[in-house]
Amino acid sequence: MSASAALSHEAPPGFSIGPLGTYADPQDMQRWLDAAAPGDTITYATSPALGEKEAAKLARRWADAGQVELFQCRATRAHCFDYCARRVATGASRPAASQPEDGGAATTGGGDTRSQMRALLQILRRCAVRGAACPSNAKMAIEIGLARGPRGRRRAQYLFERLQAEGRIAVTGCGRNAPRVVTVLAAGKGCGQSTSGEVE
Repeated sequence: MSASAALSHEAPPGFSIGPLGTYADPQDMQRWLDAAAPGDTITYATSPALGEKEAAKLARRWADAGQVELFQCRATRAHCFDYCARRVATGASRPAASQPEDGGAATTGGGDTRSQMRALLQILRRCAVRGAACPSNAKMAIEIGLARGPRGRRRAQYLFERLQAEGRIAVTGCGRNAPRVVTVLAAGKGCGQSTSGEVE
């Protein structure tokens, strides 16, 4: 497979069909990674919610290792998203907690980032189940134990964007001064439910 040959839901070979979406075969994904040049992209899933399929787990491991950047976009298939990975240069800096200015202590393994992402996702799940508004960055920072002030807000925004990029949540705006509407895409409590777009 050439480095530029990204998989997509329009290319059936190498895919298995799950109950909610279409997922790339992990072996085909690994062959793509081995041959891909920086900037090459692959669509590893097309689904309403990403869940915990092997393709999704593999893509997250790549992201944790700094090999790819994950992102999502609206699919041509109704009610679905394309979940994609972009190859990055070997040794490129990772958007992890190794940058002290983003509100947390410097780390090398990304463990703090993952635990903070899990904590933030739990907050968003609760809000979606209750039909409550998505908290502001400042409130999210406080709830997951980050520093108060600009550093904590920046860190919370970073974690929020990581959840979005990895397909755990989808986000839409509701206009000026209205809270973001977050739809939980990760499997589990609140999956498919959204936060309120009304100011509380």
